[in-house]
Amino acid sequence: MKAVRERCTILIAGSWNQEIFVPSWVRSVLGLDSQPTLNMILGNGVTFRLEWDETLLDVTPHQVLLSPAGFSDESFVAVEASAIRILKRLSETPIRGLGVNFGFDITEPPKTFDELFNLSDDGLISAVGAVVGFTTIARKLRVDNRLLNLTARRDGAPGGPCKLDFNYHHDAKSAGDAIENLENHVLTLKANALEFAEKLYGLRAEAT
Repeated sequence: MKAVRERCTILIAGSWNQEIFVPSWVRSVLGLDSQPTLNMILGNGVTFRLEWDETLLDVTPHQVLLSPAGFSDESFVAVEASAIRILKRLSETPIRGLGVNFGFDITEPPKTFDELFNLSDDGLISAVGAVVGFTTIARKLRVDNRLLNLTARRDGAPGGPCKLDFNYHHDAKSAGDAIENLENHVLTLKANALEFAEKLYGLRAEAT
């Protein structure tokens, strides 16, 4: 399985003032060597995207989202530190939740994983002339007092490409609460996700 950058993130839900996140402020708060680039992404509202050293910081009025440069431990430690610095500097920001996410693509799923998606009504669906576009299995688990939303998806027929996503969620109520549940935890959660993937499904992450 291969880690997907856009699905390996730290998400802090809250009420954020985008106007604060200008490149000079981000450089100062995060202690960057150079000024990050700023792009504005139009869609459902406007997202401020700042980028430096292949690290992404997306800011909307409802969330701050950090994506590491890669899947290495060093990359995750760096984005954890950046998230904590932002929370400490903007400690009065109303916070509603914290998510640490790891997402993987599986282009050639092993048989044991692929068979998870073979449901009892598959034959009935085929009999009425319908075709399955994708199948999703979602589970809500408790892991060391933290909520884990575990989602597996297969596109199309048996043997099709799959996805596996881990969302470790905490109902943070303040910046301090978010920091307490984030600091020195990201690598533990990453290791937990990799352990679950291997022990439950026989999947291992590709070397990066």
